[in-house]
Order: sequence, then C-alpha cells, then structure tokens
Amino acid sequence: MSMINIGSTTPSTLDDHQRTRLQWATALGRYSHNRRERLGLTLDRAAELSGVEVALWLAMEDFSWVPERLGDCQAIAATLEVSWSDFDLVALLARSAQQRN
Repeated sequence: MSMINIGSTTPSTLDDHQRTRLQWATALGRYSHNRRERLGLTLDRAAELSGVEVALWLAMEDFSWVPERLGDCQAIAATLEVSWSDFDLVALLARSAQQRN
C-alpha cells in the first residue's frame, strides 16, 4: 500500500506551505473520523471493511497519512459511504501540498 507520510509538525513553526498541507490532511482526517463515527463503525471495523491496515486508518484520522492510491481512496470512500471522487479530491489536494516540498 502506498502512502504519503505527513509527519509531525508544530503549528507555531510552520511556513505557509506546511500549513496548507496540514490543513488538507486535517480536513481529510477529521472528515473520515466524524463520518466513521456517524456510521457507528469502530476503527478496526472501518479498516477491515476498506482493506486498509488499522495503523494506517488511525494515521489518516491523526493527520499523518494520506492515501495515495486510487484503489485505497475508493475503498475508504465506500466504507464511509461517500462519493469516492469527492474523497479522492481532498486526498489529492493533501498529496499535492505534500509533494510541493
């Protein structure tokens, strides 16, 4: 499974680019966490349904991992019962911000 590691950051030490990257990763993580909870899914169950490792799902919700492969985005979106294209768009924006380093 491919991934992009966002890494650990301290808000007071971030430049504009790092803030943008963290904002998109945060949006993806918060949305995934809130949607999973609204569906009544545990972290383990969501990871199992999507085929993503539990550690990666947790990392996504903690803003330190953004799925890179389309298949992963589609599986996560299906688990969250949302449009895969919308989910992939936010992941793409987070990846793009990350890759501008």
